[in-house]
Amino acid sequence: MSDHPEDRHEERHPVVEAAKELRGEEDIRTLSTGVRVRLSPVSPSLIAEISASVKYPVVPRIIMEDGREMENPNHPDYIRGCEETDSKRAARVLEAITMFAFELVDGLPEDEGWMRRIQILSKRGSVDLNGIDLKDPIDREFAYKKYIAVGNEDISLAGGMAGIKGEDVEAASESFRGKS
Repeated sequence: MSDHPEDRHEERHPVVEAAKELRGEEDIRTLSTGVRVRLSPVSPSLIAEISASVKYPVVPRIIMEDGREMENPNHPDYIRGCEETDSKRAARVLEAITMFAFELVDGLPEDEGWMRRIQILSKRGSVDLNGIDLKDPIDREFAYKKYIAVGNEDISLAGGMAGIKGEDVEAASESFRGKS
């Protein structure tokens, strides 16, 4: 028997086979925007860590007539803060799914007209490019995926692979392109 790996007829490791099935080596899809991608599962621990990175506000406390101090989870500022936290968490999770679940088959377009359009929208306050360095290749890929390549209807493709329920993906994607 030959010592060359290609000459061996061993069975593949079951984990490798399962990963290939999940990934769909040849499963190239065209998104609603016309961009071709290969879908990849997103780690649930990544999703959990990103979600947990946005902390809920501290529950305000009030002093009762008898002098006891109690939490007041019904305070309007606290409720508003929790809603903002939920919105930020959803946006960050969707950003992670967008970045990690969609592999650009054809890479970034050579024509950087898409980037100029995003920069114009940023100057007008329509999109927030704070924290995104368009000279950095990874940041540029992120901006392209977030603002150009992945449409809201495409998010559900990857959301299921991340273990997120369809209705949660749909609710979160409504705020995806908004401010986070």
